[in-house]
Amino acid sequence: MESMPAAHRGWALIGMVFLAVAREGLESVFFLLAVFQQSSGWEAPAGAQADPDPRLPPG
Repeated sequence: MESMPAAHRGWALIGMVFLAVAREGLESVFFLLAVFQQSSGWEAPAGAQADPDPRLPPG
């Protein structure tokens, strides 16, 4: 990376961050899909939408 211009290093870092965040998002989606498929009741969707810390705003 030392031979790359400074502007290209910045874009490379932004690309790596984007891919890391996208990967984590996909893992979350696949995990939730697996949980929803294995459960037959309303508990899984309600638990997925529940706020883990009630002091924080939803979302």
